[in-house]
Amino acid sequence: MNSIRVDRRGGREGKKSLRKSKQAVFAQQQQSVKPRQDWSLRPKTSPAPPPFRINTLPDGSQPVSFIDGGCNLLSREFDRDLNNVITRASETGVVAMVIDCSNFDRVDECLKIVKQYPGQIYCTVGVCSDMIKKNNDKMHDQRMDKLHEVALQRETVALSSDIDFTRDMGTHYPQEKMFDAHFQLAQQLQLPLIMSQKGALEKIIEKINAAQSASATDPAAVTTSTAVPPFRFAMQGLAGDENPALLTTLVKLGVYFIISPQFCDVLT
Repeated sequence: MNSIRVDRRGGREGKKSLRKSKQAVFAQQQQSVKPRQDWSLRPKTSPAPPPFRINTLPDGSQPVSFIDGGCNLLSREFDRDLNNVITRASETGVVAMVIDCSNFDRVDECLKIVKQYPGQIYCTVGVCSDMIKKNNDKMHDQRMDKLHEVALQRETVALSSDIDFTRDMGTHYPQEKMFDAHFQLAQQLQLPLIMSQKGALEKIIEKINAAQSASATDPAAVTTSTAVPPFRFAMQGLAGDENPALLTTLVKLGVYFIISPQFCDVLT
């Protein structure tokens, strides 16, 4: 019986050769990965923001000034007439507007806007807890590196972070890890931290107490207390049904409150 020789034309690759091919591809991918930057080499404090641009009326006087501390200029509703919106606001006495950019995927878009209107548009930035997945979030380090870069922009006037303990238990640890990272970065750069929460008010009070206790016992903090301003906190998104005792504790800790219309409705 005659034997038939089959030419596979490279259809099957030997295991040893295939292993080397995979190792070569992996090595190439590793070389293209951007190395994580050393935070210790970056500036220690955030630069001063640009001064307000206050318009003068034709008679030489200045209108009553307002600051819009929570405008959503990233909304698609403003795509066509963003410049007109900002111009009208400026003409009616709004000397500054602050974009709250908690959607970290749009942080570059936010920076583009604030750079176009120096002295008029500022921003607060942070990673919303809705973006954090269960267990170990592989994006944590990458997001914090990016956040550090954005926080050093002159137009960034605060960081924002939140904890939502009403979500699945599996997200609580990565949420707290991200909140702690915001906490430490805000302290390092001497930026205010704007916080919000759902079911985590006691946890936030615990962290503020720990931070203030550590600052009081730190010899370096004591020796520079006249030059370094105290760490500033603000709480937003209160629903009005929080425990009054916990709210009183926040007041005693020096926390500021950003009052929402929903909170006012509950009070009235």
